[in-house]
Amino acid sequence: MPKAKGQSDGIRKRGGARVEHTISLVGKGESEDALKQVPLRSEKKELETKPIRPEAVVKPQSGPVLPEILPEKKPSAGSRPLVPDIPLFQKKAIPEERVLKDAATDILPPSLAQAPQSSAIGDKVSSWFSKKKQEESGKEDNFYTGVGFTEEEHGGKKRRSALVKGIAAGGGGVIILFVLLSTVFARVTVILHPKVETVEVKDVAMVFDTSATEILAKQKIIPAAKLELTKSASKEFDSTGKKIADFKARGNVKIYNAFNTSSQALIATTRFVTDKGQLYRLPASVTVPPAKTEGGKIVPQFVEAELVADQTGESGNVSGEVRLEIPGFQGSAKYGKFYAVAAQGFSGGARGGERRIVTADDRTRASEEVTKQVYAELEKESAAKVPPDFTVVDTLRSIEVTKVDAPLPDTPADRFSVRADAMARLIVFREEDVVSFLRGLIVGVDQKKEIVPDSVSLTYTVRSADYAKGRAEVVLRGSIETRAIIPEGDMVQVLAGRSIREAEESLSSREDILSSVVSRFPPWLLNVPKNAEKIRVQYK
Repeated sequence: MPKAKGQSDGIRKRGGARVEHTISLVGKGESEDALKQVPLRSEKKELETKPIRPEAVVKPQSGPVLPEILPEKKPSAGSRPLVPDIPLFQKKAIPEERVLKDAATDILPPSLAQAPQSSAIGDKVSSWFSKKKQEESGKEDNFYTGVGFTEEEHGGKKRRSALVKGIAAGGGGVIILFVLLSTVFARVTVILHPKVETVEVKDVAMVFDTSATEILAKQKIIPAAKLELTKSASKEFDSTGKKIADFKARGNVKIYNAFNTSSQALIATTRFVTDKGQLYRLPASVTVPPAKTEGGKIVPQFVEAELVADQTGESGNVSGEVRLEIPGFQGSAKYGKFYAVAAQGFSGGARGGERRIVTADDRTRASEEVTKQVYAELEKESAAKVPPDFTVVDTLRSIEVTKVDAPLPDTPADRFSVRADAMARLIVFREEDVVSFLRGLIVGVDQKKEIVPDSVSLTYTVRSADYAKGRAEVVLRGSIETRAIIPEGDMVQVLAGRSIREAEESLSSREDILSSVVSRFPPWLLNVPKNAEKIRVQYK
């Protein structure tokens, strides 16, 4: 440590008469051996100094060699002790290495003491800057107090100054925001309600033609398409009649054509015979379809029918599958090529017995129910088959029941089956083609009007329809709404740069506009922006 003025290395002389040795113990941990060598003074007695034995001095492992300390002379009378009163303290357990090191450091003269550590230098630098800051703050306070301000007045002045600066900064930000909203972010939206007129459509004749590929306005022809679908339905019913009589055997058969690709008509009562000679007849006429050829070979085709035994009684009952030939073709090339097969055989033949029979009411009721069933199913299916971009109306749809198979009255059977076949034929068209055709009639060459979407309400009355040719004549009735066409570019050009009030007056004076709304942002905007990109036009 640096020496104080008038201080020597561990020895201090006073009056030149007596020499005393002093050892500092402040802030140092001491071992018991070191404490024994340190002289302490009681409150009333002077310090008695004892010589320290050289072997009691612990030298550090590195550093300069310590000089031996000579024994002191006893102080002369009347001298003042150098060591102040030191309070008693408790001994603590201190590591031996630290005790020896501290003892050696305290005994060394100041000139040989080790240099202070870097942390001490940092503390001094920090202390110097803190002191300078306090001095500067003191100077400022001294200035205001020197001119007559109290500390409270000085603090109030600081606060007022900060408030003024904050208000100025906030006001500048508000002005900048105001300018940006009024220029960069300015927007005007114009909502227009164009004038709408309702036009009545009365008895407009036109033709739907499946052979046309485009609208022929002069001929009033609209392109169309036709659809054909078939459907079959069958159901079983209980017989309600009873009868005691002789009955003929009956059975369902399939009559095949394995002869050629031409159809063959068979009249009622045509005979069919089994290989055992049992005879059956057709109760009604049928037509056998032509055979098909695949790979040069004939593929037989068939028609379903019913055969009735020629004689009453049980002799006509046959169980199991049976094949029947047509005797009328015997001796010709057709014999054996036209034949019938009864998969379930024949049954119901009896003499003088009671049997349940199909009544006329049973037949009528069953036929009507199956007919309604096939009609409803075909109507639903035909609607689902219409392409998405086409329209179908009920007046241009025809559903026809082509065939109903039901047993004749008095037919012996506990249960019977009825089958119905139906065909649906439709003429469909695109409604947008109809609207385009009407636009030409209503609007004509006027390019300032258009038909309002989804405002078309029309009914179609059919004068004539040929579903086979795909042509139908219809009459249109209904109404259509038209509105004025207001180009967005023209509106922007008219409104740009005008005041909001002028823009509103200009819009309200137009005959093609029913009403309008001008909305602006920000709300204090006075003029419509000149930039077209900041003007938006919407139609309602």
